[in-house]
Amino acid sequence: RTTPPTSLGWGEVSFEASFGVLQLTFIIMTMTASILAAKMFNLWDDDNMRDAYTDFADSSGLRKAVYMLLFLQLLGFFLCAVRRVEWQALICLFGLYFLDTDKVNFLLIYVVLTVMSALFDLYRMGMMARWDQMTGAEAFAN
Repeated sequence: RTTPPTSLGWGEVSFEASFGVLQLTFIIMTMTASILAAKMFNLWDDDNMRDAYTDFADSSGLRKAVYMLLFLQLLGFFLCAVRRVEWQALICLFGLYFLDTDKVNFLLIYVVLTVMSALFDLYRMGMMARWDQMTGAEAFAN
């Protein structure tokens, strides 16, 4: 009686940075396809987008700084998508929505989720390997 092989013979497979680039490409393609579909089916309102940009452009002081920090945070999450897609990027959208509409409940959602996310990040940082033992992709994204 023969038993089936437990592997295909090439050993353990692990994804490295090239898979991360493919993952980042999928994110870009999905965002582009979503924008295209919204434009094709008239789901996107240009006036709302124009108003949001005008609010950003006309803001000053602390409000402008918060806008810039949220955009910088979104860019950081986008770059970290090479390693893994982080759900915390959606938290930034709550903050941006609050800045656009001044609805306080979205500010509360943003603050609570940011604190919770920071606690999870501290927990994950405690489990990470030493910096000099990480691969290049791990050191970049972690």
